[in-house]
Amino acid sequence: MHNGSVPTLYGVLNSKTRPKLFTRSFKTEEADYDKEKVGWKVTELTSPASEKLPAIEQRKVYDTSKPGRSNAGHTFGDVLTEEERGQVIEYLKQL
Repeated sequence: MHNGSVPTLYGVLNSKTRPKLFTRSFKTEEADYDKEKVGWKVTELTSPASEKLPAIEQRKVYDTSKPGRSNAGHTFGDVLTEEERGQVIEYLKQL
């Protein structure tokens, strides 16, 4: 979404798969990009960033429970089947 809370197109079309707490590489190499889900590869986390980390490292953790960082809403793709979702993604890749 516009706030960076949904890192892949697949997550836009399937709200149940959106990570709640995650980080990603901030490199833009091909290996950092998920061609299947169309977006950045992420690592889901089980706990927030430690306050002992430098602020720049804390900012690399995306926590959707924080104000302005929600990834809720926009659930229109949830009604699609997995096959339909895949077809929409493949279509959008061609644009």
